[in-house]
Amino acid sequence: MTKERVQELLRGFADNSISDTERKELYYFLKDAANEPLFVDVLSQIDHSTEEVSFDESYLSILNRVYQLDKPAMQPADRSEHNIELPARRVHFLKTSWFRYAAAVLIIAGLGAVAYLWTNNKKIEQPLVSENKKLQTDLPPGGERAVLTLADGTEIVLDNAANGNIAQQGNSTVIKSDNGQIRYDLKGLSQGQVMLNTMSTPQGGQYQLTLPDGTKVWLNAASSITYPAVFVGKERKVMINGEAYFEVAKNKEMPFMVEVRGMSTVEVLGTSFNINAYSNEETVNTTLVEGSVKINKRVVLKPGQQAVVKDSAAVSVVNNADLEKAIAWKNGLFSFNNADLVSVMRQLERWYGVKVIYQRDVADLTLRGEMYRNVQLSTIMNFLKKMGVNVRLDGKTLIVL
Repeated sequence: MTKERVQELLRGFADNSISDTERKELYYFLKDAANEPLFVDVLSQIDHSTEEVSFDESYLSILNRVYQLDKPAMQPADRSEHNIELPARRVHFLKTSWFRYAAAVLIIAGLGAVAYLWTNNKKIEQPLVSENKKLQTDLPPGGERAVLTLADGTEIVLDNAANGNIAQQGNSTVIKSDNGQIRYDLKGLSQGQVMLNTMSTPQGGQYQLTLPDGTKVWLNAASSITYPAVFVGKERKVMINGEAYFEVAKNKEMPFMVEVRGMSTVEVLGTSFNINAYSNEETVNTTLVEGSVKINKRVVLKPGQQAVVKDSAAVSVVNNADLEKAIAWKNGLFSFNNADLVSVMRQLERWYGVKVIYQRDVADLTLRGEMYRNVQLSTIMNFLKKMGVNVRLDGKTLIVL
């Protein structure tokens, strides 16, 4: 991002003229610590009255020392025994220059937690935790991590692999793009044996893949997809475990098929949908964003519907499904809307690589709200504690007390 663009976005934030798209652009710029030198350069040009900044300090420490933001005040939260909501917080800023408002964005981005709160049916973006405090024991969030297993059993750790050509599978070249994504470059149709590749993500990992036919796949943590290096025959068939989001390339002559844990088969022509099929979830949920899909050869979904499969013979359809909740993970968010605490904890297990142990009954607790997934585990622990759910981290075990 250019220096001029950074200044433009910060001014837009200061005078509240920034759009949602620009706000996201600014957030993703600010949360990347590699952009600190550019930010400090912009800072030095806008406000020459500040004291000299030590580059040995953390991003957040610099901002706190230069701008001395007021401490936030807690608004009373509407809580009940069986319904927990994210706490609303309001930050008061010094009003000496527009750039001090921009500094507040850095404070929020540095902490990495943003909650979307619902008050009187209004969606408001607020910082979840404003204090620069962390628990003594903490774990970082997941990131772009995956392993590609080739047909001959060779394993390639993608987060360590250099960009460029990383493998050859018959007539198909496996390429790691500059943005870290995997794609296949086809030189022609293979007439030999079908070579199956598998991409798998660990706990705390996610990855994006472009299949040989151009279909885009996002893999959530602790998930896998198996597919041929070249699609041949009358259909394009893949198999998944865990959770994946698909944007399927259109090809009416070769339908796209997804096999899920032996419980569900999803047939599509060209569409976007999410499949949640973790083995520790009770059902396989297929949520359709656009296009159409057929579940188990008999149930056809329309956009906005969700198929819930308990076994291969039982398929129910949910109308007006919560699409934002279903694909929140793909967009870098945790969605806690009307989610029971146990299901939330399963998300934390997969994303932070922890094991959750319960020392109390939490069956009746539900949450509301959303939070960015790039936060430290301590941020979520602080939120849970403020909501009356006491938790403690012991190594990689999260204990609900």
